[in-house]
Amino acid sequence: SSLPSSSRPSSSRPSSSPPSPSFSFARFAGVGGAVVAVFVLSLAPFGLEGQLPALLARLFPFGRGLCHAYWAANGWAIYSAADKVAAATLLRGRRQRASMTGGVVGVQTFAVLPNVSAPISLLLSILAMLPCLLSLFLSPVSSVATSSSSSSSISASSSP
Repeated sequence: SSLPSSSRPSSSRPSSSPPSPSFSFARFAGVGGAVVAVFVLSLAPFGLEGQLPALLARLFPFGRGLCHAYWAANGWAIYSAADKVAAATLLRGRRQRASMTGGVVGVQTFAVLPNVSAPISLLLSILAMLPCLLSLFLSPVSSVATSSSSSSSISASSSP
């Protein structure tokens, strides 16, 4: 046969199914502690020099607005487009214009739809992710990751 002997199914080989997922507080605390330690070690120099607020402002540029020119290709771009359409339809003949991205750095103001603050944006983002995160938390399926990687390795090993 053309398949290598290692990729042929064998009835004597034990099943290689992953163990069922279970929650272990010790493992959770260990991983959490490692993550916190990495954050503390990497951000401590900035905190000691008093530069943490400047670093956070660079990492999360909320002052630039939700539709910043570099990262407007998201749901807020649709919100901005809806405001433009609403303004063109509802405010005909009036001189009120919306300003979305005034150059490289600019804060948007909407003509018809309400302006969205950074805390509201954060809340909406969390609410949008919540269904998927709850689904994963309540019924974690480890076979999803292993089945996709094993199927790709099988298809790669079976190609001529």
